[in-house]
Amino acid sequence: MKPNLLDLFIGLNEAQLTAVTADPSRPIQIVAGPGTGKTRVLTSRVAFLILEKKIPPSKIIVTTFTKKAANEMVERLTAMLSPFEVPVSELFIGTFHSICIRLLRRYHGKCGLRPDFGVADETDTKSVMKHTCPDLGEKERAKARGYISKLKAQGITPDAYRAIPRHSAEIASVYTMYDSYLESHGLLDFDDILLYGLRLARDNGKCLDFVRHVLVDEFQDTNKVQLDLLFALGDRSTKFQHNVTVVGDPDQSIYGFRSADPASFRSMAKRYENLHQVNLNTNYRSTASILNVSEAIMGHQTAKRTSKSLRSICSVKIPVVHSKHRTNNDEARWISDQISMLKAMPHLFEYSDVAILLRSRFLSRVVEQELMKKKIPYHLVQGQAFWDLKVVRSMLDYLRVVSSDLDVLAFSRTINFPARKVGAVSLEKLLSQFQSSVGFNNVGVSDMLIGVIEGTGIKLGSGVVSGLKEYLSLIQQCREDISVAENPLDGVLAAFDRIARTTDLANCVREEKSKRSKRELRDDELPENDLEELRNQIREFEPAEEILEDLKTETEQSFLDSFLESIHFYSAEKEEAQTKVTISTIHAAKGLEWPIVFVPGLTMGVFPNYNAFKADEDEEFTVPKGDENAIDEEVRCFYVAATRSQRLLMLSSFERRAIDSETSLEVSPLLKGLGKMEPKLDTLDLGIRKLLYEAMTKKFQSVSDEERQLLEAIGGAAIVGSGITTALYAPMNAPREVSGLSGRFKRKFEGQEGQRNLNRLPHINMERRGANSEVSISSATGHSNSPLQPLVNSPKFAPPRGVTSGTGKKRLGMGRPRMM
Repeated sequence: MKPNLLDLFIGLNEAQLTAVTADPSRPIQIVAGPGTGKTRVLTSRVAFLILEKKIPPSKIIVTTFTKKAANEMVERLTAMLSPFEVPVSELFIGTFHSICIRLLRRYHGKCGLRPDFGVADETDTKSVMKHTCPDLGEKERAKARGYISKLKAQGITPDAYRAIPRHSAEIASVYTMYDSYLESHGLLDFDDILLYGLRLARDNGKCLDFVRHVLVDEFQDTNKVQLDLLFALGDRSTKFQHNVTVVGDPDQSIYGFRSADPASFRSMAKRYENLHQVNLNTNYRSTASILNVSEAIMGHQTAKRTSKSLRSICSVKIPVVHSKHRTNNDEARWISDQISMLKAMPHLFEYSDVAILLRSRFLSRVVEQELMKKKIPYHLVQGQAFWDLKVVRSMLDYLRVVSSDLDVLAFSRTINFPARKVGAVSLEKLLSQFQSSVGFNNVGVSDMLIGVIEGTGIKLGSGVVSGLKEYLSLIQQCREDISVAENPLDGVLAAFDRIARTTDLANCVREEKSKRSKRELRDDELPENDLEELRNQIREFEPAEEILEDLKTETEQSFLDSFLESIHFYSAEKEEAQTKVTISTIHAAKGLEWPIVFVPGLTMGVFPNYNAFKADEDEEFTVPKGDENAIDEEVRCFYVAATRSQRLLMLSSFERRAIDSETSLEVSPLLKGLGKMEPKLDTLDLGIRKLLYEAMTKKFQSVSDEERQLLEAIGGAAIVGSGITTALYAPMNAPREVSGLSGRFKRKFEGQEGQRNLNRLPHINMERRGANSEVSISSATGHSNSPLQPLVNSPKFAPPRGVTSGTGKKRLGMGRPRMM
């Protein structure tokens, strides 16, 4: 059967369909609240442009906030468009940075860049700042680098900054030296990638005449340069001007520290008089209770805002919880208790259904401690990014030196790791030699080292020279591995293996980490595992194919160059396949969702953060700011955290820190005016439990399969305290042996030890009555006839106020779970 375009749009609501099929010759702004299906709308929009409006994929640019989001979008589009035989690989899809890199590689000459320009990552920029500003301390260099990044994000060059009346002469000087170093070494930092991309789009418009439509995801996270780049790309073609589609939500703009500006929505409206705005208001993620609280949160924002009226498709009404605690330790203990109780509900939640979202990373320590005490597995998102692990970073630096003889930054980090007797003084001499040579005759690292080894360069000790010989030999052999290999991948893998084997890199890092931590490393910390993961990344890497003829370079970029460049735009995290609770900062959780979300630390000074109330301590460093203040960003952070939850939102606060019990703290002002919230979620309450099963669309159960199996084997009964089993009972005539059990009950109740445990169960006289399996307990137990009523969808029984065992001890049917 021939595929039909309309089949792709089945299930879209009216607003979504309007956004997808809007006239492409008119700019469209899609305001998509949380959980309103923006990703499906954006992918359907791309499909509509290709299939209905006949725009070739190679003439469409789609920008995403992360490389991971770009990959997910490609997967979705491939699934949607494969029946139509659309070449999805021809789409220009990626982050603003990755798209600009592809364009700059082709048109480097028009921007004054050399063909082999490099990209300086965060580690590189730290090294550059240390080299250009040796007199500044580490904190001062970091602060200066942050200011420079903010200036670049607003398109302000060193000369333009000097023209600002109240500029800092020190920052201006540092900015100039920093930029000069990058330029002389053929490097662009992340901000430069966008600035040069914007320069290309503005000054060399004919290069980008092919663009017929530009789509931007997460529009609220764009900064000024990215916004200007969108306008420039959208204006390049004389025939297809202003053909842009943006999707986002100003309420979810939480990257002000990266110069993101939620006012981009208003700027776009001013730019395009014929702007078409579509609001997506049907929420497919959260309950109405969560949406009501979330909208109330945004009521704290001081900046002008259009209120939302998000409608939930979930009819289950589960209250939002706000629990107050004396200390942050008590709060963490409560969180771990709640997770344990929720996980104990049969066949309802997995640990992976739970997220603990923190305003700041330092808050995780006490939470982690409590989870470990309860043996609750967890995954700490962005503890240390995979690409920043020492063993990964070191291997990548070695590969960078193999790839480029001009990469002096990578050289400086690898020459003495592992140790080769090249100390700080010798390294400084080598770097000075390189700096004085490279500008005149393009001498690379290898030529410089050969000169030192042969005695024609600077004079160094024999031990140092021996280390340089060893290093140079390794690099040259790796280059030989690549040049003689049958294909590029095999060559890079051969070089990778040679480096790992010759340097014993994994062992060096393992010893270093063990000394630092003063303990044996866990399996998940072993550097050899991280090296294997990196090797797998190389094996799976596929360089982007340039489809347009005018984007094909005269000298194609090597496989290794392409891989090294691509990692700048990778997700920071390795994928976690195991079922674990997620602990994450709110920023790292953006775009994700979980059935259960805890947001702790809603205490004044923690959330909102004290920094939101501080004046700029460095007012002499005048950096232009947007029209949103820090308090509003805290509000939006809380909003993003709350709207990650699908079914259960658990808020909490504490009065004082355990380490400073004398100082009393106020409850967060962000909690004011949020309406009625429950002080706790009574997971022992039968009504709440039934709601949770209904909300998760799962069959309600009050006892586990293991308990049910045992009770059926012995003909016994369970006492269920508001939905949780509090005791198991055996009849007087219970068998002495049972078999065929599973799980922990198999170990506990089978065999000789099992016989003893069966005998320890309270034995009662009981009689089942009627179809509902009611049970009456005879007076032989010292308890008058008390029917145990069955629960919904369960053959087990609701509790009496108490029953008496054969030993005469009273066993309560209510209260904390007591598994026997």
